[in-house]
Amino acid sequence: MLTNYRTVVYANSYAIAHDERVYKAPHDFNPDRYSAGEPYPVGNFGFGRRICVGRFLADNSVWIMVATMLSTLNFCKKVAQDGRPIEPRVRFTNGGTCHPEHFDCDIRRRNSTATVLINAS
Repeated sequence: MLTNYRTVVYANSYAIAHDERVYKAPHDFNPDRYSAGEPYPVGNFGFGRRICVGRFLADNSVWIMVATMLSTLNFCKKVAQDGRPIEPRVRFTNGGTCHPEHFDCDIRRRNSTATVLINAS
């Protein structure tokens, strides 16, 4: 395929990551889908010659951060004054980037050793 000089071509990352011929339930939030052998979407970092050279550093940095948080912190539902847990309403924003909207939760360090590890990282 040929394009005119100075034509800007964008890859449709959304369509690539939601292709029903590739993914069983592309619109369902299911992080386990990738452990079952479905391909991991890589469009977030660009394509071809101009793919992000720091993509592995970025992926590994996020993995290390999440692993550190899960190993040193307890994430719990907020508790109401009557002692019942408050069910969070998890909603996401729409747009060029998608992220969860604010919801209350309780995050606490597991122990004093976790505090030392968190401060050192």
